[in-house]
Amino acid sequence: MPQLRQDRFTKEWVFVANQGESATLLELLSEKLQPPRPHFAESCPLCPRSTSGLPEISSAHYSENSHFSNMRVLLQPHPASQRDANQEIFRQELIVETSDHSVNSSLLPEAHYLSLFKIAKVRYHELALDPQVKQIVLEKNQCSGNVLQEHAHGRLHCCGGISPELDARLRIAREQLAATGKCIFCASREKESHTGSRISANRRFVTAAPFASLSPFSTVIYPRRHMASFTELEDSELADLAGSVREIFVMFHVGLNDPDFTCRLDTAFAPNKYYHWSFTITPKLCSEGAGWNNKLRMNPVLPERAAEFLRAIRVEQAITA
Repeated sequence: MPQLRQDRFTKEWVFVANQGESATLLELLSEKLQPPRPHFAESCPLCPRSTSGLPEISSAHYSENSHFSNMRVLLQPHPASQRDANQEIFRQELIVETSDHSVNSSLLPEAHYLSLFKIAKVRYHELALDPQVKQIVLEKNQCSGNVLQEHAHGRLHCCGGISPELDARLRIAREQLAATGKCIFCASREKESHTGSRISANRRFVTAAPFASLSPFSTVIYPRRHMASFTELEDSELADLAGSVREIFVMFHVGLNDPDFTCRLDTAFAPNKYYHWSFTITPKLCSEGAGWNNKLRMNPVLPERAAEFLRAIRVEQAITA
C-alpha cells in the first residue's frame, strides 16, 4: 500500500510508493537522447547578435571561469496581462550565464555556479532597496525544445506582495517556533541525519530528498547554519553552495539521463528566527497525478529510495571538475 505523508513545511498531503511498490527508475527516464543544441540560435533572445534580444540593463559583474564569457543581467518586460493580482511581478531580470546556446547547465563547472550565486546575491541586495519589493524569487529552468529555456540562465522575479505559498510556509514556521522553540527546518535537517533521505553533505550545506516529495527525485539543499534569508549567506559559504548545486546536477545528468528540471530559491525577505531558506531542484520525469480535486498527489518513487539511488552515483568519477 502507498504511504500517505504530509509535508512538514506546507501541510500538503501526498501518497508515496513504498519500497516494494516504487516505480522502476528506468521507466521514468527518457529513452531518447536530446539532439545537440546549436552554439547560436537566431530565435533565442539570450544569444549575442540575436534579433530577438532583450534590453540590457547592466553589464557583467564578473566571471570566475575564463572558459565562459561574462555573465550578463538583462531586463525582461513582464506584460501587465500576465500579472497575478495577489503577487504582482513588476520586474523580471535574467542572469545570462553564457553566450553559448549549446552549453548544458548540468555540465557547467563549480566555478560557474559560484559566479551565478555571487551575482544573485548582489542583485538581491540591490533590488531589496526598492520599497515596493516584498519578495524576490530566483528560478532556473532547463527545458529541451524551448529555445529560451535551453540557453543557460537564471531568472529573478521582483514581487509587490508575498505569494500565498511563501506566506503559508512563513506562518507554519512561526507557529512551530512558538510551539517548540525550534526552527522547523533545523529540526527536520537533524532528523535526516538518522534516516535514508540524506543524499550528500559538505561543510555548510545538506542535500536531501524531502520526506513528502510531491514528485520523483525532488531534492532540497539546506544551509547547515540557520539563515532565514539568502542575503545572510557569507561570501565564504557561496563556494559550498555552488558545489552542492553542481553535484546534484551531475547526479541528475548521469543517473536520470539528463532530464529537464526546475530550480527555485525559497527565502524569507529578511532575517528571522523561524524560517530557513532552501534551494529546491525538481527534475521533470513524469506527469504529475491530478489526485482528488487536484489536491492529493501521488509520487511513484519513495523519497528514501530516490536518495539511495543518487548516493550511489560517484560524481567525481562521472564528470571531471
